[in-house]
Amino acid sequence: MPKQTFNDLPLEKKERIQSVAEEEFYQYGYQKASISRIVQNAGIAKGSFYQYFEDKADLFRMILQEAFLRKRDHLEKVRCARSGEDFFALLEALYRGALSFLQAEPRLAAISDRFMQQGDETLKASILGDGVQKSNQFLKELLQQAVELGSIRPDIDLDFTAHLLTSLSMSLGDYVRQQAGEEGKTVELVFFKRSEELVRLLREGIGQ
Repeated sequence: MPKQTFNDLPLEKKERIQSVAEEEFYQYGYQKASISRIVQNAGIAKGSFYQYFEDKADLFRMILQEAFLRKRDHLEKVRCARSGEDFFALLEALYRGALSFLQAEPRLAAISDRFMQQGDETLKASILGDGVQKSNQFLKELLQQAVELGSIRPDIDLDFTAHLLTSLSMSLGDYVRQQAGEEGKTVELVFFKRSEELVRLLREGIGQ
C-alpha cells in the first residue's frame, strides 16, 4: 500500500495520481501499464513515484483497494436496505448490488476483470489477499446475523462458511467471464442468471 509520503500529499494531488493510474490500468492492463506514462500524465517526477509507492504492484494494489472500498460501501447500503430478510434473499440482493456497482463503475470493473483473467496466480494472490480477508469478514457478519434471525442453521462454522462463500463468489466471476466470451452474451446477463442459480443451490442443495 502507499507509503506515508503519499498519504501526506494534498488531496487534489493524491486524487490526480489515482485518476491517472486508473486510466493507465484501464487502457493497458496491469502487465503493460507504464510507470513512465503514469508519472508523465500525473505531472510528477519518477523519483517521487518511488517515494510514494514501492513499485507498480503497490500502486495497483491501492487502485484495487479503492475499488473494494467503493464496492463495500455500495453493498453496505444494500445490506441496510434489506435488513431483516432471510440470508439467501439478502445474498441474492448483494449479488445484484455487485452487478449494479460494476455497471456504475465500468473503469474499475474493467481493471479488475482484466487482472483476474491474467495468468500470474502468485501476483493475484499477493494483490487480492487483503480483499479476500475483508470479504470473509463481511460475509461472516452476515452469517452471524442470519443465525441470530434463524434463517440458517446455528451449528455451522462461520469462518469456514464465509471462506467458502468468498471462494464461490470469485469462482462465479471466473465462470461468468468465460461463459460470456464463449456464448457471446454480456457479462451482466450471464452474471445475473448464474448468481441466481448459485443462491438457489445454496438454499436448496443439490439433492433430489
